[in-house]
Amino acid sequence: MNDKIAKIKQHIIDHKREYTIAAIGVAAVVVAVVVTKKICDANNTSVEISDPQINASITDTTINGDVNAPLIDIDYNVIFEDVSPRANPVKRLSDGKVWSSQQLAAVEGKGSPVHMSKHLNGKLPHFHGEQYATISYEEYLDASR
Repeated sequence: MNDKIAKIKQHIIDHKREYTIAAIGVAAVVVAVVVTKKICDANNTSVEISDPQINASITDTTINGDVNAPLIDIDYNVIFEDVSPRANPVKRLSDGKVWSSQQLAAVEGKGSPVHMSKHLNGKLPHFHGEQYATISYEEYLDASR
């Protein structure tokens, strides 16, 4: 048992630089999140999760016997939506559904944001068989209420 503890201590000493860099990285991320939260709170801005599809499953490696299996397997598709007057809202003409940005409309339409942009600029006649148009920020707010 003491041999294992000695090996762990030696490992930590040998890899002190890597552990220090990792700790600094984690601290930087925490500071960035706190600062962003403070800025959002000060500007009365919110960040919302739109259509979360988060599925997490925990694999018990002691039962499966596979020591290389991941402990947590996460499959997610989360979109952060920040609506501001600088956004370029989009409306689908067939049903009137609106999105706060071209990117969100393209992602939900299962297409490329580049193709959405080309369609909105008149270079493509449709985006996956649908017609879209840009709308003003005020129109977006009215339609999304």
